[in-house]
Amino acid sequence: MSSFRVFDFRSYFVLLFLCAGLLAAAAADPVAAPVVVLKMDDLQAREGSGFDNWKRFTAFIDARELKAGIGIIGESLEGDHPQFFNWIKQKAASGRFEFWNHGYDHKQWQEDGRNLREFSGSTLAHQRKHFADTQRLASEKLDLVLTAFGAPFNATDANTVTVLREHPEVTVWMYGDATATAGKFVAKREFKLNLETPVLNPNYDAFVKGWDAGPVPALLVLQGHPPYWSAAQFAEFVRIVDFLQQHNVRFVFPSELPLAAANLR
Repeated sequence: MSSFRVFDFRSYFVLLFLCAGLLAAAAADPVAAPVVVLKMDDLQAREGSGFDNWKRFTAFIDARELKAGIGIIGESLEGDHPQFFNWIKQKAASGRFEFWNHGYDHKQWQEDGRNLREFSGSTLAHQRKHFADTQRLASEKLDLVLTAFGAPFNATDANTVTVLREHPEVTVWMYGDATATAGKFVAKREFKLNLETPVLNPNYDAFVKGWDAGPVPALLVLQGHPPYWSAAQFAEFVRIVDFLQQHNVRFVFPSELPLAAANLR
């Protein structure tokens, strides 16, 4: 006499229900898509610094309800610039923008045939003063504590590591030294996936080519320079943001990177 098992449809439907729930949870998981920081460099109050272009950029971020990080050059906080200071305060209070330390003067020069930059090749005393002055000015003029750092030209050395160790309020180092982190969260640079190609020139086609080449990292810090963008270049930036939003990325502040990284584990 042959035997057979009765198929338990109840177990089947329970399993189907559980699988559907897991798939729905994965789709709803906010960290499933890449996390993106818009690292925007070179905010300053000098004449010719492209302040109108900054207004265009921030109006776009506001309209899209996104987040962006803006690097302040500390020297521009010297003196009295009430309109500039109030604009920064308003943007910081909006919850759409986070301001970070982008050095004091963004200079490069030569000494004894050596190419020096603000945080590369310069003395410890020089770097210590420039970093601290920008932190101090942001506190005094803007009532802001800058919690992230990105060096001018992304050029740093061992002295920079020493200086960063002296500033516990700074928790994130963008494009920093992953082998000597100074106790900071180091957000590395993805050289094959750039907002600008070449530097200062947003390039949609080059960005999509890099994205499609993969793999796309879970954390992506994209560098740009809004004060120097023409109308056509700004339009390329908008296309890139459109592309990112179509891929459901999550825009965060630099200071939010450590938590975002922890949530990916």
